[in-house]
Amino acid sequence: MKTTTLLFTSEHGGNQIPEKYKHLFKGHENVLKTHRGYDLGIWSMAEAFSNGLQARLFKINISRLLVDVNRSLWRRTLFSEMTKPLSKSEKKNILDSYYYPHREKISTFLNDQISSGQKVLHIATHSFTPVMNGVERNADIGFLYNPERSNEKLISKEWKKTLNMCSDLRVRFNYPYRGKPDGLTAHFRKKYSNGSYLGVELEVNQKFVNEEGRFPDDLCKMLVSTFTTTISHFNWL
Repeated sequence: MKTTTLLFTSEHGGNQIPEKYKHLFKGHENVLKTHRGYDLGIWSMAEAFSNGLQARLFKINISRLLVDVNRSLWRRTLFSEMTKPLSKSEKKNILDSYYYPHREKISTFLNDQISSGQKVLHIATHSFTPVMNGVERNADIGFLYNPERSNEKLISKEWKKTLNMCSDLRVRFNYPYRGKPDGLTAHFRKKYSNGSYLGVELEVNQKFVNEEGRFPDDLCKMLVSTFTTTISHFNWL
């Protein structure tokens, strides 16, 4: 009997601003179309995983410049320069409308699965800009995990090995960001510290995004197939 449930999420795939908050972004509309506003193309990748593996996907279409649902409440980047000036009550309304609902849906799913005896492998999908502050990122794919959690490390290493066997993609660990600090996966690692939850973040270079704003089908299929092969190598998944 299968004992591990797959879960995919996309916290930064959308760049929408609700009508009532659009006035805050007057003069900043263009930034919503950049990597600051959302993770370009990542919905196409997340949906490829969800459809290919018949797994649950939770995504949100609100821009992280309204509120970043991948950050804890204490982080200074929770709100952007456009929303930081809002009053506490206005910020609370944003949290109640968008931040908490996304996290609570995922929490409910995790609670249901884990309470029924399942483990959950969560892949949080993201994309990154090829150049940051004038410096080119020297990776095509990044796997982010907590180095102190051996199973997350094993999955990431095996996935990299599988990708290297069938492509020349440059794959790096905990790049372009570290996998241990604050984020949704870090939050759930703390909540489910008994090993019932595994969280790995997938980062894909936005240089591959096509004119339609999507990652090419062949790249999506490669990542899905190599992930499928990867998890088949572990009898505890």
